[in-house]
Order: sequence, then structure tokens, then C-alpha cells
Amino acid sequence: LLLLLRSVREAVVSTQSTGEFSKTETKEINAASTVAMCTDTWTVYLNPDMVDTKSYIEVNMTASLVKSDTFAKRAVLNQEQVARAKEKIVIKSICESESGICQCDIELRKPSVRYSPAGYNSIVLDNVNQVVVKYEVANNGPDNAHLSILRMKLPPKVFFIRRTPVDDQSEKDVSPIACAEIEEDGVNYVECFLQDPLKPVGRDAATGEETNISKFGISLDTKSLTDTDPIQLDATVSVGSPSEEDEGKDGNNAQSLTLSVGRQANLDIRGTAATERNVLKQDPLLLQDDAFLRSIKLEVRHTVSVLIDEKESTITEESGITDIVVQVNWPLRTAEGKYLLYLSEVYVKDNQIKDNFKVDSPLIDPDCLFDYDSGSSCRKSPESAASTQEEEEESAVQSDEDTPKQSAELNTNCANNDPGCVRFNVTINLLKSGSINMKDLAFEMRSIIWLPTITGLGDFNVTSTAEIVSVGQNLVIPPGSVAS
Repeated sequence: LLLLLRSVREAVVSTQSTGEFSKTETKEINAASTVAMCTDTWTVYLNPDMVDTKSYIEVNMTASLVKSDTFAKRAVLNQEQVARAKEKIVIKSICESESGICQCDIELRKPSVRYSPAGYNSIVLDNVNQVVVKYEVANNGPDNAHLSILRMKLPPKVFFIRRTPVDDQSEKDVSPIACAEIEEDGVNYVECFLQDPLKPVGRDAATGEETNISKFGISLDTKSLTDTDPIQLDATVSVGSPSEEDEGKDGNNAQSLTLSVGRQANLDIRGTAATERNVLKQDPLLLQDDAFLRSIKLEVRHTVSVLIDEKESTITEESGITDIVVQVNWPLRTAEGKYLLYLSEVYVKDNQIKDNFKVDSPLIDPDCLFDYDSGSSCRKSPESAASTQEEEEESAVQSDEDTPKQSAELNTNCANNDPGCVRFNVTINLLKSGSINMKDLAFEMRSIIWLPTITGLGDFNVTSTAEIVSVGQNLVIPPGSVAS
């Protein structure tokens, strides 16, 4: 029994081409059997452009006898039976609705991007060579979606590499999705055929997570870019026969993503402590000693240096690097809100470049310097700053053995964003490569150890951080521009 299924599109006008698709299957049957037999079910997709009246589907069945040692040679095929069998051939839509059309609502969710090498948040000429754009397509139902295709327009000098897994996916997870770069009217696109059918979104009974989401990444080559103009990635999703979307439901089928492009600002940032260790005698009576309160031993200084890496820099001396913003994270208080390192000044040593430096912070208050009981003139925490007489007397009789060696409650590490750390910005207006006075700048955070908080509690460690968060001229900050 031979079944021939043929889809033909005849030309409407002489300039159109005639296309033909055919598929043939042969199935052997036992002529002596009384059991009904059917061929396998075939799924055929029709080009949505086939809308003229001369397009048609032709299904034909032929039958013939195969030579057999056990079959009588005089046997003949009853053509009337073949004709009756042909009448039982059923052609139906893969959609179960009476109309034979699957109604669906395709949603292209907001894409995200990952840059390579890791650590960047934009394309950097000569540094970031690849990006992976993650797409998620959902079918909000109610029926299955067929022939779902995502098409992304490629900007000039950006090229498609491959379809790739994202997040915790494996290659097997994205194997049903096929992508290729195509050219149409002088414009390049990435066209991806999604898994078919794309079923409506569901929920996993155990985890509550969404299921049936078509998720994958498109890896792009960006190393041919030469300009710092942003690039835009426009993507749309469409469905084919026998699926369709009602008008008004196709507003969520498109997404645009703009990627910044820049050159790398080759800057280094370094941090040092002027005094890595301060040793204070455990004596609460020192709080009443004016001479001691004015001693340099109470001061803690952290220094930050920002400089141009002249070996790597492509910035000319004439232009330099402008508007370098450094964010400082400072251990001002303990986790309980008590003062720890009271910030009294941010200081630039070189007087010639003080005008090249600006501090934006309400946290710096030199008026409260060494004055633990100034009250309203200091932004003090609500806790009492001074110890009671009983506490002082109790602390005075403590032995060295009673003093804790390490006070966990005072340890404050701003690299971990511990409670008590506060942020403020420092702006360097200009650094110039090759300039003796302006190729680097160092500034110093000067602070006072707040004695009423630490007295009698033992050793503790504090860490501040400084990070370059932005620069001018559309330059990109290199990863790891953080000092502790």
C-alpha cells in the first residue's frame, strides 16, 4: 500500500515560481488478515504565504502486489477496494479546535546580556569580544503554538556565533532550538526555530516554577566594532500555520535591547593604611585626659591612590581621563550604630591639585574632632557616648586576662557591606598620562577612633573600600577597580 502526500503551489502569475513538496511512505500488509490497518500519521506544515486559490494539497494512494512464494500468482488487486480505501484517508489540522486553528498568545520577555570576559557591564573595544543575549519566549495559551520563530536584527559589524545554553542549562536543554544567520534585503538577521509545539506555560507541582518556557542564548561576536556608538538589538517572535494570535495579543512579541560601547579607562586604584595597627592601653580614665585625647594615637588614616596605567593607556596626554568618581565605603559605626571611626577629613596632600578634587559627603565633620561630649554639634548615635561611672570603675579593675583578645562586635568590614558602613563619593576632575603632577592622585581619609565605643572590648579590625564607579568620555571601568 503506497500513500503519497503532496503539497503543490502553482504559479498565479508568470513571474512566480512553482514549489512542490512530497513525502512517500510504503507499508506492507497481510492480505489474509482481517485486522484494519492504517499508515502512520504525518505532520505537514504549510507556508503561510500560500494563500491563493490555486494552492492545494493532494493526497494519493496506490496499491501493488509484492512477489511472494506463499501468495498465489493468479491473485489480482481489486481496484474497487483501493478506491474505497482512498476515501478513508483523513486530513485534519494538528489543532483540536473545530476551526482547526490554534489560538495562542506569544510573549517575548525582556532579554538580558552577559559579556565576555566576565566582569564587564558593557561592550569594550579591544577587550570585550563576545556577548550572550538571553531570550525567553512564553506561550500564554490557551492552545499550542506551532512554527514559533524568533528573529533578531544584527547591527553592522556584529556577527552570529551560535545558539548556546544559559544559566544552568546544558546543551541538551537547547538542542530543540535551531538558529542560523540569514540575509534579507541587505540586512542580516539571526533566525531561530523554537521547539514545536511550544506548549502553554505551566507550573511544576513540586517547585511552583514555570514550565514550557523556551529559553536560550544567542552568542554574538563584537570584536569587529570600531565606534563607541551604542548598538541596538531588535527581536520579534512570530507563529505559523495552524497557529495564530488575535489582534491585540501581539503587542508583547517584540523586545529591544541597547548595549553601550566604549573604550577602557586604564586606571589603577590602590589602598593603604597609614598605621596598620593602633595600640591603645585599656584604661577608661584616658577619656578624661585632654592631652591623650589630642594624641595622634587616636587617629586612623586610610589612603587611596588613583593613577593611569601608562603601559596600557591609549588616552593621549592632551585629553586625559576626566570625571573619575570613586565611591568610598567607610566603617563609620558599629553594627549597633555606635561611632567607630569618626570621619573628620578627606585630605589631598599635594596642594597644587586640590582644585582637581571634590568630596561630596555630609558625613565629614571636623567640628567634632576629639570632642566626645559635644552633643548637638555632632551627628552622634542615640546611644550614650560616655560610660557611666560604674562602668568606668569596673573597667579600671579589669586585668589583662579579663580583656577579650578579639571583639567580634567591633569588627567591621566594608568589603562585605557590614552594617555601620557608609558610602560617599570623591571626584577627580582630570588625570593625564605623562604629566608629572596629574598622572595620579592620592587622598587620605582621616578619622578618630571613638573611644567610648571601644574601651575595654579588646582588639578589633576595620576595613574600608574604594571603588571607581564611573569615568567620563564614554570610557569603561575595568573589572576589579576596587581597593581595600
